[in-house]
Amino acid sequence: MPVPLVNVYIPTYKPRPEHLRAALDSLLNQSFADWTALVHDDASGTDVRGIVEPYLKDPRILFK
Repeated sequence: MPVPLVNVYIPTYKPRPEHLRAALDSLLNQSFADWTALVHDDASGTDVRGIVEPYLKDPRILFK
C-alpha cells in the first residue's frame, strides 16, 4: 500500500461521540481521497472503539 499524501491524527480523551463521528464523517465526505486517519484512544475510559468500529470498514481509518 502506498503512503498517503495526508495523515490525520485524532487523539481522543473522553470524546463526545457526536463530535468524533462528525470528524470521521467529514473525512469520508472529502473529495480528496489520498489520506489515512489514526484515531488514538488516550486511556479515556470511554468506549472509543465502539464509536469508531463502524468506520473501520474503510481501510484508511485506523484505531489504536
